[in-house]
Amino acid sequence: MKTRIVSIYIPCANPNGEICVHAQHKRHLQDKDDDRSPRKAFLEDFEQELEKWVAAGDQIIVGGDVNESVTHHSIHGMFTRNSLQNLLFANHDSTDAPNTYFRNKQDKVIDGIWATPGITATQCGYTDPNSSPGGHSTFWADITYESALGHRLPDPTSPEARRLKLCDSKVTDKYLDKYEQLLQENRVCARQFKLEASAIPGRPLTQAQCDEANTIDDLRTKCMKKAEKKCRHLHMGAVQFSLKTEQPRCRIRFWTLALCRRL
Repeated sequence: MKTRIVSIYIPCANPNGEICVHAQHKRHLQDKDDDRSPRKAFLEDFEQELEKWVAAGDQIIVGGDVNESVTHHSIHGMFTRNSLQNLLFANHDSTDAPNTYFRNKQDKVIDGIWATPGITATQCGYTDPNSSPGGHSTFWADITYESALGHRLPDPTSPEARRLKLCDSKVTDKYLDKYEQLLQENRVCARQFKLEASAIPGRPLTQAQCDEANTIDDLRTKCMKKAEKKCRHLHMGAVQFSLKTEQPRCRIRFWTLALCRRL
């Protein structure tokens, strides 16, 4: 999983600032014969990049100063069209958001964090504008590792088919015959009779008798597993799936069934 974290700054118009960001962008655009305003150019160019990142399947987190209310149609619309949500407003009431710049007299929230739907914030918020350098509120969000980076899935394992089928008498008879043969070869029954004869009714087993009982039980389990492996052959899984062999096999299966029904 890829997570793209983007920091943005949208310049605000400042007619008296020759070296401000807005003026620098304006001169740059004019040098390229681009008559767009710096704000319009930023929004249009940035949305084109957003569309590319979303189309590529990236997780996206965008944070920054937009120098406009985050609910303004130019800001809100751009993120909504690309399925990004305001993380802070998704977790808190937007009407309680603070003025995020100390000189702003219109009570505008001009800073925010936006993210694609897959990003999960466990907690987030703003600080007071006067608590950090620059006069802006510090906005923050705690994002889970799983939502940002994903997690590694365990390797797939193919279930092993059971050879013993209780509904098939031929298979069960073969299993029982093999199981009885293995019990005799390992003298399990003789050891079981000897253990029962040595036990005294009403008294607990000695440690040696307990060890012998556990050994007999382990032997019986091993005999069962070995007998199950010998009771039926599984004619599958030896060769990996191949479309070249599967298509002819399907045709053979179809015509065999068609002939049987015809007959």
